[in-house]
Amino acid sequence: MVVCLICQSECIDQFTCPNCKHSFHNACIEEWWQRGSGCPVCRFCMFEVVLKLLVPDIPEDTLRVLNSHQKFNMCRLALTISKMREI
Repeated sequence: MVVCLICQSECIDQFTCPNCKHSFHNACIEEWWQRGSGCPVCRFCMFEVVLKLLVPDIPEDTLRVLNSHQKFNMCRLALTISKMREI
């Protein structure tokens, strides 16, 4: 059983940190990211990594000019799209 490290309940829909490999509910990590861009466990800044995983062809120039709020919104959109693909 995989447990979300934010709410401590079983993960059905999950996001896994690419650095420490801990898992979180998509909703929990989205709420967490509203306060900061790091992993709740290892503090690894995930926005750019997540964007590159979910949108592999995103240009490096685009990543450099986006602020953390814009990266958060892009991550949230990319997560929503990936959830829709699973349906």
